[in-house]
Amino acid sequence: MSDVKEPLAEIGVTTLKGLYGPVAKNLEKIDSLMEGHYMGQYRLSNPDVMILMELNVSCRALMSTLSDLIEQAKEAYVESVFLPGAEVKVIATIAHSLMTSFELGIGNIRFLEN
Repeated sequence: MSDVKEPLAEIGVTTLKGLYGPVAKNLEKIDSLMEGHYMGQYRLSNPDVMILMELNVSCRALMSTLSDLIEQAKEAYVESVFLPGAEVKVIATIAHSLMTSFELGIGNIRFLEN
């Protein structure tokens, strides 16, 4: 066994907040679309509803992680956190997937236009 530790990456609170903002904004849109569907204001296809549910869960998971990291930095009075590369990769992958989904949209709904 090796005692070699994975190097940590420094991530600024500004960067974390920069990721959090657009995800939170789009989560509001997702919640609004789901509410409209379930309140009978309009009808979405089952695949579109499932996609919205998956996006909802992914947004909430990412926002929870980012919020925890921002809070940890705030409590420690620091402007950045140090994370293992694997954790940075997971956060970046989820954020990138969500942003791509928001750009592409669902059905005829474009998040960037609404």
